[in-house]
Amino acid sequence: MRLLSVLIVRIACAAIPAGPLFSAALPPPGAGAEVGSILDLRDAWPGIATATNDWAKALRKLPQWQQVNGATLAQTEALARDGAALAQLRLGYTYFAGDGVERDYPTAVRWLRPASDAQFAPAQFLLGVANLNGWGVPRDFETGVDLLNRAAEQGFADAEFQLGICYLKGGAGVNQAPARGVKWLTRAAEQGKAPAQQFLAWCFSSGTGVQEDPAQAFQWCNKAAQQGMDSAQDFLGMFWASGYGTNRDWAQAVLWFRRAASQGLGTAQIHLAQCYANGKGVERDLAQSLYWWQSAADRGFPSAAFHAGLCYYQGLGTNRDLPLAVDRLLKAAQQGHVGAQLYLGLCFWKGIGVNRDPEAAQKWWREAAVNGIVHRLPELGDDPADIETWWVEVAEQANPRLQCCLAEFYRFGQGVPQSDAKALRWYRKASATGDLAALKAAAWLMATSPESDVRDGRGALELARKAASASKRQDPKALDALAAAYAESSQFSKAIGAENEAIALAQEDDEKKEYQSRLKLYQSKTAFRSIPELRPVPQLE
Repeated sequence: MRLLSVLIVRIACAAIPAGPLFSAALPPPGAGAEVGSILDLRDAWPGIATATNDWAKALRKLPQWQQVNGATLAQTEALARDGAALAQLRLGYTYFAGDGVERDYPTAVRWLRPASDAQFAPAQFLLGVANLNGWGVPRDFETGVDLLNRAAEQGFADAEFQLGICYLKGGAGVNQAPARGVKWLTRAAEQGKAPAQQFLAWCFSSGTGVQEDPAQAFQWCNKAAQQGMDSAQDFLGMFWASGYGTNRDWAQAVLWFRRAASQGLGTAQIHLAQCYANGKGVERDLAQSLYWWQSAADRGFPSAAFHAGLCYYQGLGTNRDLPLAVDRLLKAAQQGHVGAQLYLGLCFWKGIGVNRDPEAAQKWWREAAVNGIVHRLPELGDDPADIETWWVEVAEQANPRLQCCLAEFYRFGQGVPQSDAKALRWYRKASATGDLAALKAAAWLMATSPESDVRDGRGALELARKAASASKRQDPKALDALAAAYAESSQFSKAIGAENEAIALAQEDDEKKEYQSRLKLYQSKTAFRSIPELRPVPQLE
């Protein structure tokens, strides 16, 4: 596994969050949006007492400030009913954030409206969020964006941040305008808004709305990380590990990964596990690697569960514990991790850490076959090249069906470079068990491959005869392979005889035509050469 080999790709390809278009606090790039906690909304009321912005100073100068700031909930409600806009803001915030009361969006909206009409930026911000998410009011994107804009124009950092995300993402109520999004994010970032600083780092690293600038990306990420934002700390660790925007320094990378991991961030725990496994920035320590793999697995990361399972399976950093390995592999396999599906199938096939169950093994290997061996960017914790390694390691110990499946990937170039030689290796391994499908496939490839170093007429004849015998000469494909083997050995009269047998047994017209076309070649004393073509993903029967 190449540690963090695709960090810059991840930085450049980070996604704007999905989920609600806006929320009280949007998470960093790549995460989903969720309703913010009370701390995410602190500027909408608790932060007023310490904020240095003009809007906050103006609120503190109001005659109502001292009275409302020290009031109980009941006193605040009484003041709000008497028309005190500042009390209406505080009451709206209280119900919006669930601060000491049960969260109640309709009630929050009722009190926030008059405070918003009084041009109070925090009220405009909260009411804008409510409209964008449909909290306490029918969803209204245009009104929501307008309210955010009014609050942002007053310098309210939360509104600037949310408006920046709005323009980055685009959608209902606003056209996508990345450059404008960067403008608002910059204003929020300059006020010390950590999420805005991290998003700005992403913009400069990905060239979204601004020219790519690694140094600027690093600086903004560092600002957010210094404020203790765990995702920014993990992001900063990636910068140090990759040398993007700074000098590569694995020790610094580990420092920031550890800070974020210690706060419980699963992605940072995965990065730290990789560092310990590979001795990057720290002494190699497989026990520590397992600890962090397991920590991330407990947070639902399937790749981490898989790697923890491998540690228990192989006894890396711990005593070998096969039942525990199966438990971890099962969790990852159920979430679609191809490596876990392969190894879990092997456990069931051989009875490793679990009762032997060939049907369960086939089930998980079928899942792995559907996932394939495609070198795509996998989930965090894996390297694209690992996928082929897992297939090879498991196929070495697996049944003929999985070995033939791997052979098909190589034969037709599905996710790996096309290679008749590698395909033949796996067909031959499977055929050693007497498996009919493997015998036919190996014989066919040895007889018809366009690669001269793969063709072997004598070897093809040996396997094709075994296939024909095993099928009692009632399988047309076995006889077709036998005919091709005879032709490759220049025994054309026997090739013609075997092909005629295949034609007589063929059930489908297309199959008959295919065999008849080869028969004409053999009649002209010409061997057949197959051409690799794109085929569907192999399926385990």
